[in-house]
Amino acid sequence: MSTGPRASIAFHNSAAMGRVPRISRHQHRLTRGLSPDALSPAHPRAPPHGSEVACAATDGGAVVFAAAGDNDASDGGPDPANVDLPAGCPHVIGCGGTTKTRDREVVWNNDPGNPDGHGTGGGFSRLFTTQSWQAGAPTGPGRLVPDVAANADPRTGYEIVLRGEVVTPGGTSAVAPLYAGLFAAFASSASSRRGCG
Repeated sequence: MSTGPRASIAFHNSAAMGRVPRISRHQHRLTRGLSPDALSPAHPRAPPHGSEVACAATDGGAVVFAAAGDNDASDGGPDPANVDLPAGCPHVIGCGGTTKTRDREVVWNNDPGNPDGHGTGGGFSRLFTTQSWQAGAPTGPGRLVPDVAANADPRTGYEIVLRGEVVTPGGTSAVAPLYAGLFAAFASSASSRRGCG
């Protein structure tokens, strides 16, 4: 994905970073002088202290995007509505999924009624309260996720070439880097950075 003339993309393989705990890897990169405009962790599940890492990233001027999950509202959890972390953290933009065709765009839900189906994750956080910037949105016991959405249905996903083969992956893990790229392009033309404070 091209993100603009002054934006750059850096891929960091977490496995290559040794024994640094998964959620701390982004914080580790930030403290080593890397200051990205946008950040998209590849794994949709993280421990609750991921909010601290997201806040550190936003304090550094980055915007953090994370996948909301691909198994409907339950996302494979024990309850009918589970919110993935870090997408549910207050300093993260949770990225949900749609099914987009040439004529319409609807919520991605390929298996209605299946508690472990294929569709966008989302719901209300049990760890974080409703955020002030969510005023006017449906209310529930906590922060509402997702914040944004884009095409995530593998049936209408993104054609890419992988090892010489054309494949069409999907999932909200494709949406998060899409938004990160868009924001990196926007940030490359902005004159200032903002954080949590």
